[in-house]
Amino acid sequence: MTELSTTMNRGRLRTGNPGAVTLEDKATEQAKGVLMLRYGISSYEALAVLARWAHESASSIGELSRAITHGVCQGRAFGSRDEALLVRWIEQRLRSEVTL
Repeated sequence: MTELSTTMNRGRLRTGNPGAVTLEDKATEQAKGVLMLRYGISSYEALAVLARWAHESASSIGELSRAITHGVCQGRAFGSRDEALLVRWIEQRLRSEVTL
């Protein structure tokens, strides 16, 4: 299993239920949809962008996805200063063109 797929499946592995869908999975799918609409890219390309941005921001794909869906898209209040900084960083990235 690749590192990316291990990261994506980590929530399922902990639950012991291979068919379980976690909140992290849902946020990641929503974030992929945001990137697909914004940049006109495929689902796989959106996941690659999420993985690269997570690496660049030193956060997990789940944290980054929640910041995109809750912080950027829904404009919800931030729990911590780090979360607010991550949302601002994402907003900067969304303003520019994506490089695959």
